[in-house]
Amino acid sequence: MKAVVYLILFVTFSLRSNAQRIVCGMSPLGATIHLEGKTTEPVLLQKNGKDFAKIQLQTSESEIKKELAKTKSMLPDYPVMHDSLLHYTLESLRKANETNGIYGVQYLPVKAALGLAVFDKQGQPSDVYTASVNGVSIPVSWERKETTFIEPALSGRRYRSWYGNIESSWNINPANKLLFTKLFRKSHDSLMFRPVKEATYMMSRKGDTLTVLARDTTPTTLSYFQYSMVGYDFYGNASNPSLPLTADNLDNSTLPVVLGFSAKENAQSKLVEVRWKVKFHQRVKSLVLQRSIYRDKGFETIAQLQPTDSIYRDVAVNPMEAIYYRLLIYDLKGLLDHTPVVPMVSKSKPDVMPPTLVTCSMKGNYPEIQWTISDRSARGFKVYRTRVIGEEPELISAFIEADHNTQYRWIDSSKALTPGQSFHYAIRGQGKGYTESEFSDFVSIQLPDDRSPEVPQGVFARLMGENQVLVVWNTQGEFSANARAFRVYRSEQLDGQYKSLHEVPVFMENSFTDTLNEIGSTFYYRVSSISPQGKESAQSLPVMVNRGNMRQAIPDLLVRNTETGTLIIWPESAAMAEKIEIQYQDEEGKTGSLGAFPIHQKETIDTSRKANEPRGYRAVTIFKDGSRIESANWTFIAE
Repeated sequence: MKAVVYLILFVTFSLRSNAQRIVCGMSPLGATIHLEGKTTEPVLLQKNGKDFAKIQLQTSESEIKKELAKTKSMLPDYPVMHDSLLHYTLESLRKANETNGIYGVQYLPVKAALGLAVFDKQGQPSDVYTASVNGVSIPVSWERKETTFIEPALSGRRYRSWYGNIESSWNINPANKLLFTKLFRKSHDSLMFRPVKEATYMMSRKGDTLTVLARDTTPTTLSYFQYSMVGYDFYGNASNPSLPLTADNLDNSTLPVVLGFSAKENAQSKLVEVRWKVKFHQRVKSLVLQRSIYRDKGFETIAQLQPTDSIYRDVAVNPMEAIYYRLLIYDLKGLLDHTPVVPMVSKSKPDVMPPTLVTCSMKGNYPEIQWTISDRSARGFKVYRTRVIGEEPELISAFIEADHNTQYRWIDSSKALTPGQSFHYAIRGQGKGYTESEFSDFVSIQLPDDRSPEVPQGVFARLMGENQVLVVWNTQGEFSANARAFRVYRSEQLDGQYKSLHEVPVFMENSFTDTLNEIGSTFYYRVSSISPQGKESAQSLPVMVNRGNMRQAIPDLLVRNTETGTLIIWPESAAMAEKIEIQYQDEEGKTGSLGAFPIHQKETIDTSRKANEPRGYRAVTIFKDGSRIESANWTFIAE
């Protein structure tokens, strides 16, 4: 049961009073025919005019276990009831008069007609099934003949990690009726997605958006994954896998750092001892040690090292001349760009004074460091950088040769520079004997933050009336350039030209209502973010609205207790809807109606429910022409 999340906790069939009926639906391996209503009498089935099977209540524990085993073998993706729930189901089967009174009821598709359903392996959507009880015909209808979903059925929203767990959230396309979902995972070096068997799930709702929270509790420490989610309907039909969501339990606090990187000649062995220490080596895939007789070119690999190695002994190449060593770090996310380089010479090393009058200012998009030479014996300089004064700074420049000039400058164009962060720079001089001076005074600078904001995620578009479309998106982001304004675009072609729908951006909102004046039936929408500096992001993936599908039922109700009674709230979001009827159901399965209310009223209070009395509510959407659509979702309350 851990491998799936149910979108409804207890499956309850839609019933009209106590009448029996047969409902058919296509599963991945054929047709499933199940009974709704009374279970006391056997139901005879015919397929295309010929006797096919019998549905009769089964209350034997051993037989039920056999049928559950068959279910698992035929539909392996479908959730299987845990053994600890079996005795509750058996009690319900023995006492219940209707299928909606059975605890944790699920289909038992079998080759022979036992339990509450029949599985027809050769079943086709074109087949005609009929049913009768004691010679009296009962209604038979198809609930679902096609197995297609409105894609994407799910879309990745965001992720977060703590204590080694990775929790991902997925928005559910409200146009699909999903019963449960499965999480799949692919590591950074794997070729295929595999199900996360130990994943745990929970539900979350914000407004009209339904979200699945899937927690992966088994990732290895410091991991890097791609996740995908698949949704399933009540018959086990699967949606397409969602687009991958990249997630990890890595952060900058565990970024590998090289400490104490040095190269010194051992006077006794005459070997060069290259030493280092890597902090957070668990994230390192490999270390590569390189060597060159030049300071900024010609490096060749001399050793492939393990992340836990800390020393390498090398034979000196050119005695009395500098040899440069470089250590490359391959992190889980790729090659780190702050590669340290150190020289080694085997002759005396006279002291040299550090440079003076160090300053730092912005040169275009990058910091420019300037300094003045103070010791004419220096053969050159190196620039160091740190994010925290007091910590060991890292070398970020190649060797800068000294010449006859007094003033020097160097531009830091490293990819490691983060907009909005402060950085501190210092200079070291290098003498003729290749020894380095002490650090100069540190100078600091804060980089401006002019990055483009994130692309809006979780974009949905919904037809709200004959000429209005509601576009909703997620406004959350992590950059300091987080958007506070948005722009909505529309096109009549998927790959056509998208035009902005407003001159002034949408400020501090995550929705926009578009009024359609065009004649077309299909429209596509995209949304972009605008940062406080006026930077606009790329447009989101397009979402489609089909103007031809006007009838939309209200799927769920919001119910809570108040001092005056039970408050029932519904969204005014069903296209062409005029009224809403509120039905209720008590713990014995008896149903009733609170009456019909105007759709724009948005709420009502049930004063008939007694204190602590369990009661469920659902919506019946009534349209202007008198037609009705019943929601299959009951919202229960008992406090």
